[in-house]
Amino acid sequence: MITNPKVSNNRTMSHRWKAFLKIEDDKYDRILRKYVDHVDFELHSTYAGNKIITKNIPPFEIERTAWGYFNLPIKIYFKDLIDSEPIVIDHMLCFDNNGITNNKIIKVKLKKEQTTMKVNKKEVVRKDNIPAFRI
Repeated sequence: MITNPKVSNNRTMSHRWKAFLKIEDDKYDRILRKYVDHVDFELHSTYAGNKIITKNIPPFEIERTAWGYFNLPIKIYFKDLIDSEPIVIDHMLCFDNNGITNNKIIKVKLKKEQTTMKVNKKEVVRKDNIPAFRI
């Protein structure tokens, strides 16, 4: 829970925001646990304390207050099931029109050995082997 906005350096922290990573079309954190190792959210230099907030378990989200716009880099680290290096998404916080929701969808491939499964003792290539994440 975020407390009421406070005055800092003669500026009012008047905007509440939340940034998060979710798996598309799925509300369960267990799916994210399977694919995502951790997520780093890099705060603007005007925030006190640690500038990089690491979330190691779902929900992969942060909530803060702010007085202005800034770019929020979000770095996603995947578990071994995903065939990808960490991905950085630059998300610009926007407070116009009550805060515009800005979804970005990334798709990653599972490692080759994860794309087959056994059905009735036969190996079948999974057609749906690309999980999609929404930021």
